[in-house]
Amino acid sequence: MMKRITKIQIENCRAYHNQYFIELSKGENLLIYGENGSGKSSLFKSFHYFFKNSIKTEKFEKNLFNKANDGKIELTFSNLDTQSRQILNSDVYKFSNIGSNNNVSFIKESSLLNGFLDYTDLLKIYLKSEPNPNLFDLIIGNLLKDFIPVQIGVSSSIGDQHRFLIKNLITDARTRNSRCHKLGKSKIAEFDGNLRVVLNSIFVLVNRYLKDFFNLKDISVDYTLKPIVFNYPNTYKSSWFLETDLRLKVLKNGQELGNEYKDYLNEARLSSFAVCLYLASLKLFPTQIAYKLIYLDDIFIGLDTSNRIPIINILSKDFNDYQIFISTYDKNFFEVCNHILSKGKKDSQWKAIEIYVGDFQVDDLNIIDIPVVISNKNDLSKARFHLYNNERPDYPASANYFRKYLENKLTEIFPLEIFRDCNFELIDSYKLSKIFSLCRDFLENLDLDIIEFEELNSYLFILLHPLSHYNTSIHTYKRDLKEIDNKIKCLFEDNTKLAFLKDIKYCAINTTVQVEFYINQYNVWYFEFYIKKPLYYNLLNRKFSKGEVICTKYYGIKNKADQPEKKLNISNSKIRYNSIEESYDKITSERIAQKYRFFQRPSCIFNKVRIFDGATWLNL
Repeated sequence: MMKRITKIQIENCRAYHNQYFIELSKGENLLIYGENGSGKSSLFKSFHYFFKNSIKTEKFEKNLFNKANDGKIELTFSNLDTQSRQILNSDVYKFSNIGSNNNVSFIKESSLLNGFLDYTDLLKIYLKSEPNPNLFDLIIGNLLKDFIPVQIGVSSSIGDQHRFLIKNLITDARTRNSRCHKLGKSKIAEFDGNLRVVLNSIFVLVNRYLKDFFNLKDISVDYTLKPIVFNYPNTYKSSWFLETDLRLKVLKNGQELGNEYKDYLNEARLSSFAVCLYLASLKLFPTQIAYKLIYLDDIFIGLDTSNRIPIINILSKDFNDYQIFISTYDKNFFEVCNHILSKGKKDSQWKAIEIYVGDFQVDDLNIIDIPVVISNKNDLSKARFHLYNNERPDYPASANYFRKYLENKLTEIFPLEIFRDCNFELIDSYKLSKIFSLCRDFLENLDLDIIEFEELNSYLFILLHPLSHYNTSIHTYKRDLKEIDNKIKCLFEDNTKLAFLKDIKYCAINTTVQVEFYINQYNVWYFEFYIKKPLYYNLLNRKFSKGEVICTKYYGIKNKADQPEKKLNISNSKIRYNSIEESYDKITSERIAQKYRFFQRPSCIFNKVRIFDGATWLNL
């Protein structure tokens, strides 16, 4: 059994103004492509702070333009069968501005692992211009700051040990004779020893990576760590410092190359080495942690393919016990990674998503950039890909995929019966204009006015004739397609505007319904109707659709005595009605109210209607 994230929900968090879902139903690893400014790094930071918040309270960052509403990042953790990758059970944890429940032990342990690395952690590599720079701050302050050397019986991380020294030796100390200062000095040798043990173990693994994955069989790396000592340049405390000097030692065929090792280990390769060092520290972390995550955000900046692919192979082959997220702004590298990691298999343990920059109209004055997440290859995802891909946009293709999506979506969520012709045959699924017209008639018959649906209908011409639309104004074309996408989000993805459709029930043509007119316990009348057109009823608002019904007979109880059935002539126009509600109102005014002046029409007649199933009358 293994624990994995199987669903991600992020709402009103950093760049994410609206609600977003990413499904990882089999606990897949995740490969992310994101345009600059698309929200790729916001996703990374949201994840990072989700885990950090399990140990120390962190401030939740809402979207700048949605401050009035609450936000959250919610992760579903599931236990999966190792072989079949089927979900055995799941728990949901969230980090939110209104309360979080992620301070549980396995998330805390995962946070201590510190599986988050972004390009800023490696940026110092590029800022080091001297031949053999001091890398102590980079390695200890960034890459290994949360590494706990449990193999030597230590429970605090390298970073915590270093911070302990600085706090006691300098921050809290007033003089050299301060108790905390003396305590700090007594711990320097222990920290020095612990650090050397950690570096020795890590460099052994780093050299294996260089040999096995980078094919550097004649190159190895080692380190030189000067003894860590505390210095007092003068009597002023501001001059005190802990001397820490950690430099690389590169060897070729066992011979040290000296300060000019960059001829063999250039900046790109040095960054690769830094990543290897970081991965080696993760590999040496305690194995009993329930959930292990590696999330790498744009760490491949500045690396060529010869340095990127080996790192991908290390992750793929040496970190099977981790769930891995990799994000990049480089589309070509994304495609290469997707090919390498998925190996062309449909049941790959990797899932790829793409994030593009979309726009959203917050109010009359503000249009903001929002992420557009494409997580699969259905028609809607393809439409958005061609629309938001700034490198290779294809607006006619986008319009065509939007059309195909709507044809399928409308026939999927609206009652199937409305798409049948007079011979009860389904209309051609590719006739979007006809499908839209039937859906509009259906909503109108339910007395429902959905503005977004009408607005989407106004763009129908674009979807039906994309090649002839706005040839002279590509910007207008793009704008209109974005409007179509916004209407689709509102209608089909926000789970609000058309959610009522799941509560619509159907009475077929030729069905008989009975309507009860309850006067009192002594007098009850029943009218039966023949359904001329399909009759729909909404379980939420308890109303019926418009549609011709014909009254065929009536019968009842008068002064406790059964009254004989009376059939009606169907050629009489007075017994034809445009809806169940209309029939109730007219029968009430023309028949019932004249005989029973004290009759009170119920505010809702839904419970007064029954359907005949061939044997008995059934309540709706």
